[in-house]
Amino acid sequence: MTEEQRRLLASIPKSELLAELVRRENQPPQEQVHPWCDDCAHYKTFDGAGDPPAKFNPCSKKHKPHFWTPRPWESPETFGYYLAVCEDRKPVHEQVRESAMPPHHIR
Repeated sequence: MTEEQRRLLASIPKSELLAELVRRENQPPQEQVHPWCDDCAHYKTFDGAGDPPAKFNPCSKKHKPHFWTPRPWESPETFGYYLAVCEDRKPVHEQVRESAMPPHHIR
């Protein structure tokens, strides 16, 4: 950060900066750029019959992931759970993850 940028930020009241952070946090995302939860070792699939129950959580660490639904211009396969920041993320090697999943779960 340059000295000019620091001076500019210092001139803005803290209440306005906090309000801007809240606005940014509350606006819906325009694209999904975060890691997918199904690439994490703590991700679990629903293996029961039918649809998963409303309280089903795919994170074994009990985080509350967001669900991304593809936009009209995105590929239909672009969907799933994600978290912008996850302190428990544990990547799974692609080959290990795919060999452990049934064939219809592979993207």
